[in-house]
Amino acid sequence: MDATASDLVLVNVDGRTAQVPRGTTVLDAARQMGVAIPTLCNYRGLTPYGACRVCLVEIETARGGQLVASCSHPVENNLVVHTETESVKEARQTVLELLLAQAPDSRELAEAAAKLGVKTTPFQPAGEGKCVLCGLCTRVCSEMMGRGAISFFGRGASREIRTAFDRPTDQCQACGACAFVCPTGAIDLKTITARRLKPHMTAFDKYLTARPCIDLAHPQASPRVPTIDRETCIHFKTGECGLCSKVCQAGAIDYDQAEETVQLEVGSVVLTPGFEAFDATRRGEFGFGFAPNVLSNVQFERMLSAAGPTLGHVRRPSDGKPPMRLAFIQCVGSRDTGCDNDYCSSVCCMAATKEAILAKEHEPGLDVTIFFLDLRAFGKDFDRYCERAKSQLGVHFIRSFISRTYEMPGTRNLGVVYADADMKQTDAEFDMIVLSLGLEPSATLQEQAQRMGVVLNRWGFAKTSELCPLDTSRPGVFVGGAFQEPKDIPDTVM
Repeated sequence: MDATASDLVLVNVDGRTAQVPRGTTVLDAARQMGVAIPTLCNYRGLTPYGACRVCLVEIETARGGQLVASCSHPVENNLVVHTETESVKEARQTVLELLLAQAPDSRELAEAAAKLGVKTTPFQPAGEGKCVLCGLCTRVCSEMMGRGAISFFGRGASREIRTAFDRPTDQCQACGACAFVCPTGAIDLKTITARRLKPHMTAFDKYLTARPCIDLAHPQASPRVPTIDRETCIHFKTGECGLCSKVCQAGAIDYDQAEETVQLEVGSVVLTPGFEAFDATRRGEFGFGFAPNVLSNVQFERMLSAAGPTLGHVRRPSDGKPPMRLAFIQCVGSRDTGCDNDYCSSVCCMAATKEAILAKEHEPGLDVTIFFLDLRAFGKDFDRYCERAKSQLGVHFIRSFISRTYEMPGTRNLGVVYADADMKQTDAEFDMIVLSLGLEPSATLQEQAQRMGVVLNRWGFAKTSELCPLDTSRPGVFVGGAFQEPKDIPDTVM
């Protein structure tokens, strides 16, 4: 509901004037006018607290200038606010010097202080610690989550934030909201919750890193609208939180929105369900799933992306260090009668070669080896591309199938045993191994095809004829892309 004229007051912030609802804090009024005021203890959707005092501003009163905490001081009609006077700057710097002494180990606080010109503190450090008693964690736990698992205890210099009995408690639901809002990184969930910590991993980053519960499906998502993962969102699981709806200025959050089925009448249908990568856990001899430095080629592709979990840098998941020796194992889940995929997935050789080249460009000095059965570079200039990888970039191609890998204790490196060109058994050690997975139809495609009346071939792809490669068994229903057979991007587009 829009505020009436009697509910609005006129406020002046650094020469800018605007009408804001009565009761609005100076900080929120300044934000609405585009004036940024630094703060450590304020967060949209939570009650004002005014603990950190970093948000100090100067207001004009009948007695002269007065310093107030902008995050908790309500505006009055014709209030005049100054955010960058000398007295304000000096007060903020003094506050930050005191906070730096309180939390000398906080990198986050040091960075925030440096932005305001404070790099050191003349005060004696209070000891180890990062907490500045801003109260954000306790407020989000009580107000948003309705838990109250942590709170203030003690007085004066002994005041601290902890659980009631100073040990992990079941009262905490391990949502991580307190750690998220903490401005100094002082929260250690392991000391608060007795529950098992489970980061929110998503399929888009191939379970390599945690992501928010509300996010775009991927950077190129269309429509470009964030969605909420209902399986991990606290509001959908417990009915608590709801912070996103309170802070969304566009009012775009609708928790009651539900899926709906739309029926359309069309003249023809093109089926493009795509494909799935082979489940590497079905081939346990390669260590995927329990050896952290064994990745799938899809995971490695995400790692090489500039928007990926490592921002394009090649890093070992076990310790975050760049590998020195990298191996690709081809034909995992394709050309294999043991998993019923006796066909060639066609794209794996070129994908591995491309990833090897990109990896060497990202990490100079990286030694890359590709273990293959047959190098199937059948497209235009594909063979020339592979020869360039060999002769100019030093990628090693070894014709040998690796039967198993094993993890070495301590270093977590991977060992492989293979037959060299002279058919002699050879041992090699690598820092990271990438499995080139075969392409196969989705496990749910069989049911969908039956429902649509489309016949599949023995591998689960759409059955087509050589003379009519786009026609399915049902008139008016056509096949596109990798639903006919595994294809690379150019062939899929064509």
